[in-house]
Amino acid sequence: MTGDFVKGKEAVSEELLAKGAMVNDTLTMKVNYLVVGSKGIEAWKYGNYDGKVAKAKEYNAKGKDIKIVSEKALTEALSKIS
Repeated sequence: MTGDFVKGKEAVSEELLAKGAMVNDTLTMKVNYLVVGSKGIEAWKYGNYDGKVAKAKEYNAKGKDIKIVSEKALTEALSKIS
């Protein structure tokens, strides 16, 4: 997880853990998803990625498939899981 979250990182982490996900503060080649807080996404229009997003893009260029997901998209997906 990276960036500023509307719901707060801790709240999103707890929601993920409750659904059985593993949450990690560091980005490694073992990560499948990078969740980006909704407060920082507006800056993406101007190419202003934070370090974790840039690193995920670098890993993807090397063949790793790390999906970069917004907080909003994650929240919508989690609401569909019972």
